[in-house]
Order: sequence, then C-alpha cells, then structure tokens
Amino acid sequence: MNDELAMTIGIPVYNEQRHISRAVMSVRAQNLPFAHEILIVDDGSTDNTPIVLDELRNRFTNVRVVRHPHNKGRPAARSTLLQEARGELFAMLDADDLWYPEKIKRQIELVGGIESFPENLMICGNILFVDHTIRKAWVKDFAKAYTDSYNLRRILQSDNTPISQVALANTEFLRKVGAFDSRLSRAQDWDFLIRFFSVGGRIRFVPGQPLALFNFRAENRNPIEILKCMDLVIKKHGHLYNEFNVDQRAVQKQIRTNYIQKFIDKKKNPIKHFMVMQGLI
Repeated sequence: MNDELAMTIGIPVYNEQRHISRAVMSVRAQNLPFAHEILIVDDGSTDNTPIVLDELRNRFTNVRVVRHPHNKGRPAARSTLLQEARGELFAMLDADDLWYPEKIKRQIELVGGIESFPENLMICGNILFVDHTIRKAWVKDFAKAYTDSYNLRRILQSDNTPISQVALANTEFLRKVGAFDSRLSRAQDWDFLIRFFSVGGRIRFVPGQPLALFNFRAENRNPIEILKCMDLVIKKHGHLYNEFNVDQRAVQKQIRTNYIQKFIDKKKNPIKHFMVMQGLI
C-alpha cells in the first residue's frame, strides 16, 4: 500500500450548498490513521456550492476540488472522481448522505488491515434508509440478505446493492470496470456492478450496524426516467442475460410491478395514469 496516499474519498456535488459540508464532516469524523484525500467534483453547480467548496478547501488541506464547466450529469461526475483519484483505495459518498464515524475502520477490519486489501474486492454494508417522502427510516440489512450468495446472476435480476454510499474498493480495479455510463441518469450503479462482476470483481458485506445514512426523496426521482434507464441496462447486457439464462422480460416485468409500482403508489404521483396508458406499468 502506498504510504503517500492510501485512499481517495470521492463526493460528486451539484447544487448541494446546504448538505455538502455535512457530508465532508462525516468523512472527517472517520479519523483515518493513513494519508487520504477528500476529492469533490462540482458538476457545474449554479447555486452557492462553489463558495462552500472554496471554504472547505481553505479549511482542510486534504480537500481537493475539481470543477466541470457545466452540468454533465451524475455519471460523468462519478467518472471524473474515479479518473482523478490519487489514492490506492477508493470510496464514494453522495453530497446529501452521511457516513457513520467508524465506517472505513469497520471495512478495513473485515479484511485484516489496509495492507491486506484484495485487488478485486469491493466491501459494502448496511445503510440507514431515510425516506423523506413518508417520513420513515429503517435499516436495510444487505449483509444478512446476501451473505455469500451475492453474484452476477442475482445482480442481473436487479437485486443490486447500493454502492454510491458505502463501497470501498481498489482504485485501479475500478478503473478496469470503466466509466459510469453517461446515458444513465439513473441505474448507473446497477450497470457498474454488472460490469464489476463481469471483470472478476467480488463483494463482501460488513454485518451489523449501518455504515451510512442514505437520504431518499421521491420528488427528486422521475419514475419514467428510472424505468427507461433500467430497460437500457437490461438491453445493454443482453449477452449476459443469455449466458446466465436469466429471462430479460421477466426482470423487466418484476421492475415494473415491484419497484416502479411501489414507487408511484408511495409518491401518489398523478403521472401513474399516463404510465398505465402507455403500457409502462
């Protein structure tokens, strides 16, 4: 492990002047005993986010900011993070989410120390899911749900774990996976995980208490946009669905009935009638 810079923590941000400081402070609270950087990609923010980022950079010497001249979208921001990362390990956090104080420590302990981190391993874990639409919160126990049976076949069936808040992996191996698909305004994590497993990646989960707090706001998510992106992921990886004998149409139906339907019912979105008429659900 390179002693000069062991880890990059990447945060993509777009118009998050209210939340970005809290995200950075949750990273600072890790008290990491090795050299690391907090890399923030400002994806063309038009509010006061650039001012907040300048303040953070002036206050903390390990904060580095890269700016896109205009908004390119979340996949592009995440790809820039991965390209610009200088640490040997890479972790990511969205600007409106938070890490628990011992998040990184617990992940490193799972493999016996930072020097023992396998090249093709991604360490994930549980999250506290805060749904601001219905004002409820609960722990999503991915470690219990997946145990040792988490594999590419399950991921192809859209049974995928979130990586934007909790994943920790080798930077160079993630670069082998490639950039986040710029066509996918949603479901880019799902597509990335499929490609991650396709090049020999594997995942382990930290059991027990959550590693991160994930803020969910339904009003920020367009159900038609999500559905189109998930359909694109399935189409993109059609050869893998054939190879693993996974029924693409069954997966699409499952997404429509289980995911999108619940999303719309929860949100009570008037767009539901339109989607039914268009045969989208």
